[in-house]
Parts: sequence; C-alpha cells; structure tokens
Amino acid sequence: MNSVSLYAHIPFCAQKCFYCDFFSVPEKCGIPEEYVDSLLSEASYYADWLHIDSWRTLYVGGGTPSLLSTEQLMRLVRGLGEVRPFARGSEITVEMNPESVSSELLGACEASGVNRISLGIQAFDDKPLSAVHRICSAAKCMEVLSLFEKNWRGRLSVDFIAGLPGQTYSSFKNQFDKIFSYKKIDHISLYTLTIEENTPLGKLVSDGKIAFSQDKADNMWILGRNILEKNGFFQYEVSNFARPGFESRHNKTYWHLEDYVGIGAGASGTIYEKSLRWNNLRGIKSYCEFWKNGMAGDISSVRETENLSAETIEFEFLMMGFRLLEGISEQTFFRRFGKNLLELENSDGTKIGLIFDKWRKNRLLRVQGNSPERTFSLNKRGILFLNRFLEELI
Repeated sequence: MNSVSLYAHIPFCAQKCFYCDFFSVPEKCGIPEEYVDSLLSEASYYADWLHIDSWRTLYVGGGTPSLLSTEQLMRLVRGLGEVRPFARGSEITVEMNPESVSSELLGACEASGVNRISLGIQAFDDKPLSAVHRICSAAKCMEVLSLFEKNWRGRLSVDFIAGLPGQTYSSFKNQFDKIFSYKKIDHISLYTLTIEENTPLGKLVSDGKIAFSQDKADNMWILGRNILEKNGFFQYEVSNFARPGFESRHNKTYWHLEDYVGIGAGASGTIYEKSLRWNNLRGIKSYCEFWKNGMAGDISSVRETENLSAETIEFEFLMMGFRLLEGISEQTFFRRFGKNLLELENSDGTKIGLIFDKWRKNRLLRVQGNSPERTFSLNKRGILFLNRFLEELI
C-alpha cells in the first residue's frame, strides 16, 4: 500500500459545547503525555501492518487539538512524519478553537510542517455562542483572526453554524461582512445546526427551554450559501465552500471513498481494499494502557472491527459521492465495482437509473456527458434534499 490519509483524534476539550455529539471529554489539567505516545505507537502499528509508504494527508481533529502544548504538537506531527514520511505536497491540518490559539502555537505548527488550520468560530455573536456553551467570545474570535493575518503563512479554514439559538437573520448575515475582511481565509465550512437527542441542547429543546426551528436554520443556511458564492467561495460539498483550488484534500479522501487510517480513542479507519473498518473504543485510559509502550495484549480490547460487504461499499460510494457537487461517474463506478450503475436496484427492486431519471425530470439532478462516461450530481437545489434522495437509493 502506498500513500494513505491519516486522522488523529484528540478527544479533549476545555468545555463541552451543548450541541456536540462527538466523542470528547473536558480536560482542565492538560493533555496527558502518554496520549501522544499512544498515538505514535498506534500509527506505527498500522504503517507496518498495512505496508504504508507515506501519509498523503494528516488531519488532527477533536475535541480541541489546540489544547496540545507547543511541545506536544511538534512531537506528534514530527513523530508521525518519522513513522512514515509525509508525501510530497501533503496537506497537514490541525483543528483549533480560538480561545486556545497563540502565536507560539502557530509557530509550532509552522516549525513541524502543519500547513492548514481549521478554526471553529461558529458565530460572530455572543448571544448564540453563550447559548450553546461556547467559551469563546465574538471579540476573541476576531482577535485571533487578526493574529492569523499577521503570523500565519499557511492555509486557513473557518467553521460557522446556521440556526444557533438566539441567532437572527441580521446577525447571521452581518458576520460574513466581517469574515471577508480576513484575506487569509480560503475555505469556509457552513453547517446547519443539528439537534442531537443525547446532548444538553437536545434536552433543552425537547423541554421547551430553548426554541428551535429547523425551517429557520435551513433558510439561514441558504442565505449563507448565497452570500459565500457571491464573494468568491464555491460550494463543492454539502457544507463546504472554498476559493478555487483550496478544497480540503483530506475530507475528499472520505467523499471519494479512499483508504484512511484513524488513530486515537474513538477514532475509526477504513481500508476498502481489505473491506475492513475499525472503530476504536472510547476509553482513554484503556487506550493509553494498550498503546503507550507498544501493543499490550489483544487489539480487540481497544477496537471493534467490521467486515464491509460489497453492497455496503457500493452504497457508501453513492452516499459520499453525492455529497459532492461534482457527483459520481458511472465509468468510475464500473471500474471499481464491475457493475452498471444504472442497473443497480434499491431494496424495493427499483433500478437506480429510474430514480435518477425521476430526479432529473424534477430538475434536481444533473446529468453530464454521454454513456458510458456520464456523471450524475445533485444540483444546487437538489443538494438540499440529499437525505431524501439517498433514502430512495437504499
């Protein structure tokens, strides 16, 4: 196996946001050194087992990876580069939250080879930030963006959420005027707030203590999309916008159904060549005990594995591919699976080609090119109904 993407999970945060359904734990005393040791040990195991030559991309996500000390961040990134070299021109991303960004941390990123930062802003408005238990203020967000303007020479992506409690159309719209004044930003992720049942926000909404309108959140997102596209950011995926040439290469690994290794407590990885997916268990203590000095016992004690069926991989190809505005290619599907895409049948026995034709007639799906080299993609209106479309394909 040649070059593979790598995801490293840092499951620590200063404070859990009310909407967050990802695995992370509050940590007030700093990230344990043994956790970094364990990440390096696990990466080495997969590099050897899978005969990996290099890392094509690296994404350090969380949690809040910017809680790593400068020394830990450099030791992690450089250490992963020693396990296997980074491929030429590789994209190396670290997620950060504004409250834990410093000029020293940015210096450590640059010194260790990090060339892309993903910054979680979410809103330029204190009311919605406070409502979802975000630590950072709007003023701090702008202060940190100014720090990036002065001290960062790499790429910069920022995240926003549409539909936060207390957010108005006016405040949501005005925050983009502020963001466009920061010229280092080349990528923006814009999400619609999702209410997850097992989160504090989910409970507050279900108890009627916080009002939430899905329609309002969706309309706010559409407003944001229109503003972004008018200002030079094109939508290339459901929730992601970029200036031309600055799409997230790491995330395209997932959307193109390419192999990736996931390390860290709660992380997952998938090697489609082996039809294998693993999900690491969420126990941080047991994870460190197993990995920090090499493997200590049976690996099944810290991860679960799944053998993927051909049908599962085929559906994932459709599910992930249609997230992209470029859509999917029938030639690529045939080359990968040896099957005619349009002849596939869903669980009701309906051919995929008939479903495509219905959505095309409803002006929601775009067909480009001629058989057997056609591409199929949801258009800007159709992508709003992605979940409904995928349900028809199942």
